[in-house]
Amino acid sequence: MQKAVYIIILIFCGAAAIAQQGFSFQRLSTVNGLSYIGINDMCTDQKGNLWIATGNGLNMFNGKTVDKYYASGYPQLQNSDVIHVTCDRRNRIWVLTAGGNVTMLDEKRQLRRAGLYIKNEFVKTRWILNSQNNGIILLTEKGCYQYQDKVNPAKNDSITLQLFTFLSIPGFDTLLTKRFSQVFYFDDDNYLLVNENEFYKINFRTRQIEKKHPVPQATTLAKWGKDELLFYDREAGEVKTYDFSTGHTGFPFKGLKDQQGKEIKAVFRYAEKINEHQYLLTTLNEGIYIYDAATGKIVNYRHDVADPSSLANYSATTIAVGKDGWVFITCSANGISYFNTRAYIGEKQVFSDGKGNAYDGYIEGLATVDNNTFYAGTGSGLLEWKRNGNTTSFIDITGNDGKSLLNKQQVKSIIIDSNGRIWATTIDNGIVVIDRNRKLVKQLEYDETDKGSLKIKRVSSLQWGPDGYVWATGSRGISRIHPVTFAVDNLENSPLAALDSFFTIPLLFTDKENIWAGTDGQGVFHFNLASKKIKRFTTDNGLASDRLFAVHADNNGHIYIGGRGGLNILFKDGRIKTFTQNEGLLINRAEGLLLDRHNRMWIGNDIGLACYNPADSTLRTFDERYGLSIYGFRVGSYYQTANGEFVLGTPRGLQYFHPDSLFDKKVRLNVAITKIETENILSTITGTETFRLAAADNQVTFYFGSVDYSQHLRTYYKYKLEGIDNNWILVNDQNSVRYNSLPPGKYVFKVQISNDNKNWQESDNQVKIIIAAPFYKSWWFKLLSLLLVLGVIAYVINYFRKKQVERRGRLEAELVINYFASEINSRYKTDEMLGDVAKNLIGKMRFEECMIYLWNDDKTVLIQKAGYGSKGSMQEILDKTAYHIPAGKGIVGAAAESKQSLLVNDTSKDMRYFSADGKIMLSELCVPLVHDNEVLGAINIEHQQKNFFTAKHQQMLTTIGVLCANQVQRIRAEEEKQKATIELLENKQKAAESRLQSLRLQMNPHFLFNSLNSVQQMILANEEMVATKYLSRFSKLLRTILIHSDKEVISLKEEIEIIKLYVELESIRFKDAFRFIFYCDEAIDTEEVQIPTLLLQPFVENAIWHGLMHKEGERVLQVHFAESDDTITCIIEDNGVGRKKAATRNVISNVKQHTGKGIEVSKERLKALKTKDGRQGNIEITDKQNEAGLPLGTRVEINFPV
Repeated sequence: MQKAVYIIILIFCGAAAIAQQGFSFQRLSTVNGLSYIGINDMCTDQKGNLWIATGNGLNMFNGKTVDKYYASGYPQLQNSDVIHVTCDRRNRIWVLTAGGNVTMLDEKRQLRRAGLYIKNEFVKTRWILNSQNNGIILLTEKGCYQYQDKVNPAKNDSITLQLFTFLSIPGFDTLLTKRFSQVFYFDDDNYLLVNENEFYKINFRTRQIEKKHPVPQATTLAKWGKDELLFYDREAGEVKTYDFSTGHTGFPFKGLKDQQGKEIKAVFRYAEKINEHQYLLTTLNEGIYIYDAATGKIVNYRHDVADPSSLANYSATTIAVGKDGWVFITCSANGISYFNTRAYIGEKQVFSDGKGNAYDGYIEGLATVDNNTFYAGTGSGLLEWKRNGNTTSFIDITGNDGKSLLNKQQVKSIIIDSNGRIWATTIDNGIVVIDRNRKLVKQLEYDETDKGSLKIKRVSSLQWGPDGYVWATGSRGISRIHPVTFAVDNLENSPLAALDSFFTIPLLFTDKENIWAGTDGQGVFHFNLASKKIKRFTTDNGLASDRLFAVHADNNGHIYIGGRGGLNILFKDGRIKTFTQNEGLLINRAEGLLLDRHNRMWIGNDIGLACYNPADSTLRTFDERYGLSIYGFRVGSYYQTANGEFVLGTPRGLQYFHPDSLFDKKVRLNVAITKIETENILSTITGTETFRLAAADNQVTFYFGSVDYSQHLRTYYKYKLEGIDNNWILVNDQNSVRYNSLPPGKYVFKVQISNDNKNWQESDNQVKIIIAAPFYKSWWFKLLSLLLVLGVIAYVINYFRKKQVERRGRLEAELVINYFASEINSRYKTDEMLGDVAKNLIGKMRFEECMIYLWNDDKTVLIQKAGYGSKGSMQEILDKTAYHIPAGKGIVGAAAESKQSLLVNDTSKDMRYFSADGKIMLSELCVPLVHDNEVLGAINIEHQQKNFFTAKHQQMLTTIGVLCANQVQRIRAEEEKQKATIELLENKQKAAESRLQSLRLQMNPHFLFNSLNSVQQMILANEEMVATKYLSRFSKLLRTILIHSDKEVISLKEEIEIIKLYVELESIRFKDAFRFIFYCDEAIDTEEVQIPTLLLQPFVENAIWHGLMHKEGERVLQVHFAESDDTITCIIEDNGVGRKKAATRNVISNVKQHTGKGIEVSKERLKALKTKDGRQGNIEITDKQNEAGLPLGTRVEINFPV
């Protein structure tokens, strides 16, 4: 009984949907994923997916995405021009492509070619016949072949002739010689073969050609009744029926007119039965028709250029009927239009009058008297929409001054009186009353000079009162208007005058004496006109908000108040109940209230609707999941027709539905795990399956999704991998999840789906995976692992041993370089210095021959100035001219010319090599002496053994060459001072003495002795790491000093590095006996600021040696750089014993002289450092004392201009 009642309801609602023009079409084209607009055929599978045969590939659409299959990517498809597609009873997809090729996509969507060969000759397929009773039958040029469903081909195998059974049908061979325009499915046993003059009915169950039916020029459309065919007679141009039992021809559409009263005259192409009583017919150029057999009515749906929710174009062809009421229509050249026959919510988004005028904005006020002709207020005027004919006209009238009253005016509220006159509010022109002929009857405006005019400046709402008056509310309270005389009563002597200062929303009349008036900001007022009592409700006594939108009452007398904070219910017993988002509303706003015929209160806002049922105090919500507008609904645009239908204005058009249909609608969800992917597996899944994976194949991705064609549906998923996840994991609009490095074991992957994150539904399938144990648990792998570990340990030991040897080598190299630096800088004569270098290179580095050359005055000959080795000492040879080398000659000449060191491991292969004395040396290394990019000479070393010299030798000799070049240049500078003018001599002498003194201050024997003595003490104390660190810093300091010793100025950054190295050496040496604090202002660009070379070190040395080392307790040295007024200030400050006390302790006179001289030189250098504007540097030394006159240390402030 319940099922019968439900079917009756469906029939009624379906008929109502047609009458109301409620279908809204969605579109699928190349813009949103379709591979090609040329569509040949469509079908849906058992999951609801739409399969589309196009001229360029096979497509599968699930409502969200389009999967594409091309012959280039799937060779089994053989051709991308797909002619026909069908789904069999086992959910396999059969595809016919150009050239008569057939391909099957099995349950796992693996493609298999169906290759039929008879005597090695390929048999072309004309069509694929598909029925529940007979399965798949290939209609070929050689006859009919039925596929054997019970036989499963091997994995990845093609489908051959052995899997088909030939169907012997008497007389069928003769039929094959005819040319058929259509192969038409009639029912599960019968197909029709149609040509120009007749058609034949083939019964595949009995394997008989039942009869020839002489019906010429027929386009078969659909099965009609029990044994009738609906077809289009192309010659007569009309739709007919043919009864196979009697041969009688009927005219089902004769005299039938569509919703606009037009006769049915169209060229019909296809038809499908889309539900129990409705047929959909496509036409060549008239859109589509839906015929309802239960009511005998037919509705035409056409393309509207201005309405994107209309049919894609006028020309429609094939039809596919899917699950849950979805219907798909091919619209030639524009893809596919699809809609849902169970969509009980009608929608009108675009209003067009066919004259170039259209509106697709928000709807404000609504009114109708016949549930067909609607008047709608918009943001720019007033329009009339006739639902049955789907026609629109825009209404405009002029006032007495000839100006438009409605054009570009916001019309917020509309009512219709008993005379059919339209009352409409406008934003600027007050209330406009129009008669049926669209003539102005009356205009009511606010006029402060006329007491009889409206007191409301802007009327927002009109409604009928129980007294028969028109009641107006708005920005200044309430007025009422006589519907005949148009006399205005501003209610000055009424209790309602209390609202004159408030914006008042539409009123609620519970009876003639009781009025409920809500306001925007002052809560709600209850007026009893008989007793003149007023009761006010605000947030102080329970309301969710004082800013209200609507007031309503149910049949029990309970008052409903909607506002910005939610919904309140005032029960008759005085209780107040509040609903907000926490209690189930979609948001904390209740903008509109409507009561349905079951005493259920509907609450609307700009998200959707909620329904409160006072019978059981339940609250349900409805949003876009149920087909409601994604834009929500407009405030004040909630209308209920006389038959209980809801019509709601949205920010884009309007929607209409019977509340029972929406309340009873169940949102059906489906979700399935569709695919699994690992490194070695990629498999489509259509059911519950188990996969066994190798231990290494443990990166697993699961794909899942739903087949859902709803336009605005939000989708939530929850997934869980049992064995890994303890709880369900929530995702939104995500259709895959990846698990990395899964351990061995058994797992089950499950998915759930929801559209509101509250009600969840399990997936149709689940997937079990079994990951094998890894090979590393075997004995042989453990043995190999042990050997590998031992090998790694041996490698690590050997690696660190090599590193230690390398460190020792670097330390030895630094010691050698330091030795040479000390020796070179201690010599002040060129020949003496070069001879000492040559001798030490042989003695220290075990070379056999060493020669050092310098240019003559005109740089044409490299003169050998020193030599040592097996040939003896050059200093002892009287005739040295034989060993001089002309410019560019030999390896020495090439090195001097290129300014690059040359290493020759085999001189016998180098054409440049020559020997002055005839003795052949097989290895040679030559380093030029370069100073300021000028070659001064060269150091050349030789050895009898091939490949003797290494890159390390080359690097060390290059460093020694730099030291030699610098010292040669310094000695030459010293010698040149004697020949220069007196002024030049003085200036250069100051600069040379400053550099030499700075160098000596850093490298004086006392400092070197103490440093080396400290290293010795550290080594004796087994502090090898400390000693190594000290030597490394010591050598770095010496190299830095040597590199900068020939420069007049260096950057502040380089000077700071020298100070830090020096302080670090002294800190190590004195066992961290003092604390060093250094700070440099961030504003100073240390790389750009230039100061005299080694200017600051003497003051730092004084602070440590003479200030801090004699002090007991905490010792602090501070160095601070600051910048102001184009001056860099360096402050060197200690908390030592002070200068006077230090002077009494320094008993070694040479220390005093050394220190004093260094400071005086620094002062002279600062004075010599002048800027263009004459500013020069200075030094200020201050002895710090406490109040008792006791020393607190020394402060040195050095200022130099920048």
